[in-house]
Amino acid sequence: MKNEVEVNNETTSEFDDKNIQGTKESLMASWIKKWKTQFSYLLMAVAIALMITGVQALLFYAKYTPEIDSTNAQLFALMQEKTRSEHLSKLQDQFQSLMSALRGQAEISSRFESTFEVMGEHFREGPLGTMEQVQAEFQIIQDMIKEMQEQELEPDQTEALQTATTAIATLSMDMTKLQEIYSIPFDELHADLQNPPLYLWPTANYLREMSGYLNSVTFNRAIYLSQIGEIGTSRVLLSGMYSNSDDNEILGLVYYGLGRLQWELFLTRLEPENYHQAASYLRQSLQADPEAELSKRLFDYMLSLTEAESTPGAGKGDPTTLTEGEAGAVSTPDPLF
Repeated sequence: MKNEVEVNNETTSEFDDKNIQGTKESLMASWIKKWKTQFSYLLMAVAIALMITGVQALLFYAKYTPEIDSTNAQLFALMQEKTRSEHLSKLQDQFQSLMSALRGQAEISSRFESTFEVMGEHFREGPLGTMEQVQAEFQIIQDMIKEMQEQELEPDQTEALQTATTAIATLSMDMTKLQEIYSIPFDELHADLQNPPLYLWPTANYLREMSGYLNSVTFNRAIYLSQIGEIGTSRVLLSGMYSNSDDNEILGLVYYGLGRLQWELFLTRLEPENYHQAASYLRQSLQADPEAELSKRLFDYMLSLTEAESTPGAGKGDPTTLTEGEAGAVSTPDPLF
């Protein structure tokens, strides 16, 4: 009897061990299955996230790369115009020709000459606003000519007024072309980069910094604003870049931009202090980034100026002689308007 009890106890013990082992294996299998399921979900989530990120990255570059290339090309065209003054020279010739043609037309001639003076006094400091004002004056002069044409006039006078009407219309169209050169949508592009569309979130927030697009657009916008007379806004943008970066290349660009602002002020006001401040900023630019090509070119040009050109006194002091490599980098407009 005792032996039977011992056998039963051993059998029960073995059965319990097997049950425990089976339970452990079952729990382990259940845990592995659960882990595999969760891992599969995790992989799927990562794959979806990567896919979304990839699509957003493609859309980001597809949207902004052409826009940045376009505005940069427009800025280059503006810099060429600022350097060569091809369109501006043509406009001045047209103005002078019309002033000669309108002599003897009393009020019309006086109004047109006043419009020419507006260009001469304000174009450099605010080209876009000045051209808008001049275009409005053109319309007023055209209306004045129409009123005169309704009167009984001598044949010669009628022909002269008709010729003037055609010439003013041509002048207005050519000025519109110059306005297009000066109108570059950097403000819109900069604002769009800072607040990208929702369909690009959150990838755009990383790419605009990693790609360098935001710094590039901010800097080029600052340079553009300096060309259209908005020196204060340009300085604010450059100061913001300076405070948010410790990269020597960026700092070199910022100092170049600040130097460029002082150079633009020198060209407009012909004050020697602006020339020396520009030179100081360019030295800092080259100290921060010895390979800064833009700074080298502008600094080389400034050093090539004679003392009379860099310190105007007796004469007008407006530097007009370009050194090699200067075109496209520095605006030195001839004293047209």
